[in-house]
Amino acid sequence: MVNVIVLRGNGINCENETAKAFSSQETSVQIVHVNELINKDFYLKDFDILAIPGGFSYGDEIQSGKIMALKLKKHLIKDLKQFIESKKLIIGICNGFQILTQLDLFSTNKREFSLTTNNNNKFINRWEEMDINLDSLWTKNFPKSYAMPVRHAQGKLILKNKISSDQIIFRYKNDINGSTDQIAGITNPQGNVLGIMPHPEAALNENLIPSTQKAHPLFENAINYIKETFYA
Repeated sequence: MVNVIVLRGNGINCENETAKAFSSQETSVQIVHVNELINKDFYLKDFDILAIPGGFSYGDEIQSGKIMALKLKKHLIKDLKQFIESKKLIIGICNGFQILTQLDLFSTNKREFSLTTNNNNKFINRWEEMDINLDSLWTKNFPKSYAMPVRHAQGKLILKNKISSDQIIFRYKNDINGSTDQIAGITNPQGNVLGIMPHPEAALNENLIPSTQKAHPLFENAINYIKETFYA
């Protein structure tokens, strides 16, 4: 059984959808408040996949994801780094991506990029087509082009240093927010930490998905990777 932890906390509001996206006969999914991890009611090492959902953690005060990132850095950064080193998976979606960026979990020495306000200074809320890098554990069986819901105000990704093209997993087909190279999703060099601004957990309901495509296998891919790596 693959054990998935979905983080919740003040202002996070997509935990139920994210938990549902990971739910299957092969998974045990628990929604856990960040304070429960800090207080040792749960231990990160007991899980295989950590999902940090979207929302507006702590009201996006100071900067999107900043306060939650500071809280995690103070209490759980050692656990998070050990989790990554053990080749387990982390996915941060939208605000979760902003949190991971603030934690510098995409590089081993210095932050390679930042997320800032969209070029149009507006909240974007619509479906967008993306080009998919198929050379990733997260994107097996994806089509080369795929649409996902996008809803963010600070999703403009600015690269500070050149990174490997293998780390760029999702790109917007159109320049919707000013991101460098229209990047929508990126991994760490090892590939086991994924940050994505679109909301894949909101693209699973058949009544919402465009008729030209089927629900994507991102969450299934993550589960299969854990099974093959740790439970084969």
